[in-house]
Order: sequence, then C-alpha cells, then structure tokens
Amino acid sequence: MPEPTGPSQMAAMNTAMTENMAKAEAADIARRASADSQQAGNKSDLEMKHAMIAQLQAMSDQIKQLDERITALSAQLEIATAKPVKAKPVKPAVRPPIKPVY
Repeated sequence: MPEPTGPSQMAAMNTAMTENMAKAEAADIARRASADSQQAGNKSDLEMKHAMIAQLQAMSDQIKQLDERITALSAQLEIATAKPVKAKPVKPAVRPPIKPVY
C-alpha cells in the first residue's frame, strides 16, 4: 500500500499525536491518582500508629496504677497478718543500794 502524502499524511500524524497526548495525559492522571492514594495510605498508617502508641501509653499508665495499688494492698495485708511481737518484760534498771564504808 503506498504511503499517504500531503494532507492525508499530515492528518494521520496529527491524529497519532493527539492520541499519544491523550494517552500521556491519562497516564499522568493515573500516576497522580496513585501517588495521592499512596500518600493517603501513608497518612492513614501514620494516624493508626499514633493511635496505637496513645493506646499503649494509656495501658502502660493503667498498669503502673495497678502495680502501685497492689504494692499498697500487699503492705496492708502484711501488716494485718503479721504476728504480734510479744515484748519481753523489761527489768527495771535498779542499782543495788550503796553500802556505807566505815
């Protein structure tokens, strides 16, 4: 088949260029949409990680409070169950009478 010449060749080139520009624009739009989607996903992941860190911090604070409470209750229990210490009778510190020297 002979190659088109003149105006028909120009029209074919114009059509091909228009199609290529449309394809390039569609690819660019798809790239931007993908980049936006990835950025939104990264933001969502970051927000989720911040929420998890805050939740873990709150749990850590609760564990500290419970640990302090257990320590206090253990001390009370130890005092309540401790055997009373019987005090030995203390002998009064009395000096023997001084004997007169003659």
